[in-house]
Amino acid sequence: MEPTLVLETKSFAIRLFNLLRELDPMRWQNTRKQTLKERILKLEAEVDDLYERLQAFSTELENSGQASAGNLRKLGSTLRQVGDLLTELKAIDIDSHLSYLALYQLRKRLQKAYQRLYVMMERLSTPIPQLRMSNLARSLFHCLSALSVLLMIEFVPAFSWMFWIALAYFFFCWGTEGLKRLNPAMKARVMKLFATIAHPHEYDKINSATWYGVALLVLSLMPTPVIGIIAVAVLGFADPAAAAVGRKWGKIRLPGNRTLEGSLGFFVTGTLAASAALAVFHPIGDLGTTLMVSAVAAACGALGELAGAYPDDNLTIPMASAAGAFGTLAMLGMI
Repeated sequence: MEPTLVLETKSFAIRLFNLLRELDPMRWQNTRKQTLKERILKLEAEVDDLYERLQAFSTELENSGQASAGNLRKLGSTLRQVGDLLTELKAIDIDSHLSYLALYQLRKRLQKAYQRLYVMMERLSTPIPQLRMSNLARSLFHCLSALSVLLMIEFVPAFSWMFWIALAYFFFCWGTEGLKRLNPAMKARVMKLFATIAHPHEYDKINSATWYGVALLVLSLMPTPVIGIIAVAVLGFADPAAAAVGRKWGKIRLPGNRTLEGSLGFFVTGTLAASAALAVFHPIGDLGTTLMVSAVAAACGALGELAGAYPDDNLTIPMASAAGAFGTLAMLGMI
């Protein structure tokens, strides 16, 4: 692909990414509507120009028999879809409260188009930021799944039982991933079932729940249930809190598409959640000890979140939290 078109497409995608962040319901009240309209108009003109140039360049490559022409055609088709959606978005009266319902639906469609663009740019070895919009249902599911695991740890006859439960979940998740790749119809059914809580990138990549299954299996092998309790509590409650804080108030950017404000929210929520889970399910000592172990685990989990794109924060957060908890407990002579 022509280097200039690579850079221009990536630059456009980043501006589209920033627009979609501004359309997130968590940030909507802070959005300057007139500026937003101007940005939509500029993006619409830019994507139309990119589409025309990509089509022309891909035709040249086809005429010369180069294999890369097919990928360029697909990229151009994706840009055409994005352009059509921006045209629809431009037509919506975003100053009207009633029209926000239409804006919300169109934003979701534009989000999926951006995900297709994300996949195409990855295939062309030109990555763009991964988009994660606010999803209240997913955040609630995150918390409830963590609570269910904490209850299982507490009420199974012995902690060793958690290995077999985690192993069954592990095989279920990876089996489903295999079916998704072997059978497109199965993939469509699975993603439709979880459409309410799924991120767009999970349509084409390994689901976060599958990486969570890996984390649970590793945690079930820990020498004490305390480590699993802490790691699950930090992931289940701090991760959604960080997302909410970051989207609403985040301004200071950090690696991994995170913000300093979101990471601080993660640390505070993770410390409190882990401390509460220990106090209720498995006390380890006085308040000072509980807070210290929880704070170290939450801080490590926040670092794990920053590296969460490789491969997924549902794996890196609990693993980092568990490492922090294990090290602190070992230093205190408690394991």
